[in-house]
Amino acid sequence: MIRITGLETLIRKLDKDTLLKSPVRQLLTQAAALLDRETKLRTPVDTGRLRAGWNATVDKAPFPMWANVANNVEYAPFVEFGTSRMEARHVSPQRGVSGGSRIPRILGTGPMTEALGKTTKPIEKILRQIGGEVEKIWGKR
Repeated sequence: MIRITGLETLIRKLDKDTLLKSPVRQLLTQAAALLDRETKLRTPVDTGRLRAGWNATVDKAPFPMWANVANNVEYAPFVEFGTSRMEARHVSPQRGVSGGSRIPRILGTGPMTEALGKTTKPIEKILRQIGGEVEKIWGKR
């Protein structure tokens, strides 16, 4: 016969609703908001429709499993990935400058691809902070 001691304590510590639900939602919300903001900053603007089309959403389930940053403007994939006649393009974020044609386009990567590269380290930092909060909660249980 195998006997496991401390199983009830372990189950209490692993209770997703109290230990992980809030930190996971916080991580997903902050990461999606950061990626959304950085993508908007790198989106070329002529009319503003493409930039305004970016939206961040987080799973509304009690224990969230995903976050999504997407754009439903019909030409968003062409700007992001390019076409046979046009390279993907993004703009470099510039403080205090607005207006489409005055900001030069940077060819080769789209706004989301560029933003993903720029947000990896900040998202890792958010993850470490939230991980520290979970460790504090874990220690109290």
